[in-house]
Amino acid sequence: MSENRNERRQIKFRVSDDEFERLEQMATEFQMSVPKFCKMKAQGARMRPPKIDREGAFEVARQLRVLVQKPIPRDIENQFPLSC
Repeated sequence: MSENRNERRQIKFRVSDDEFERLEQMATEFQMSVPKFCKMKAQGARMRPPKIDREGAFEVARQLRVLVQKPIPRDIENQFPLSC
């Protein structure tokens, strides 16, 4: 057994091709591998699919990077005065 494993026991089970395709589809929805998805479900984890898909998250990050890299105008205080 590999020394870098935290878990000492291993469980194996067989599924049909149709069952595997269904597991693969569900795991993809949660952005997980099939083994990790099965382990989480077996442990009773309550999972919800992410509200934004992986590609959408990358697009949002890319757009935020563009916004952050734009220079801040010198007269920003005049554009947004603080009212105390």
